[in-house]
Amino acid sequence: DEEEEDMDVEGNDMDLRLARLEHLMERRPILLSSVLLRQNPHNVAEWHKRVKLYKDANDARNVIQTFAEAVKTVDPEHATGKPHTLWLSFAEFYETHGDIDSSRQILEKACAVEYKTVDDLASVFCSWGEMELRQAEVATEEGDPDGA
Repeated sequence: DEEEEDMDVEGNDMDLRLARLEHLMERRPILLSSVLLRQNPHNVAEWHKRVKLYKDANDARNVIQTFAEAVKTVDPEHATGKPHTLWLSFAEFYETHGDIDSSRQILEKACAVEYKTVDDLASVFCSWGEMELRQAEVATEEGDPDGA
């Protein structure tokens, strides 16, 4: 009986270890991303990759949290890549999920950022204008002649 109990305990221990390993393997991409962002928190491409991991998992809460952390962390002067793309992707995420007010708020904040080049700011303004045009088209299609 003791041998059977020992085998059950060892079996349970092995199951627990395998479960931990599986959990670790599932989290590996996020853990790797965390390491890379600790090494260079201004790496725009890595922030986009991290967001994609959460998007692929249909985890909207972590997508929003990651975008918020990214735009707060990345300094345009030290950025590797184009930091305005984080703001634009953040706003687009809200737009595609039907939260136009939040999208506008993100774009408004993005316009207040001091980018390295005026072209980056111009891209933000153009994207905002394009979003407003899309929303006006949607409103017109829905029968609102004012587009609001």
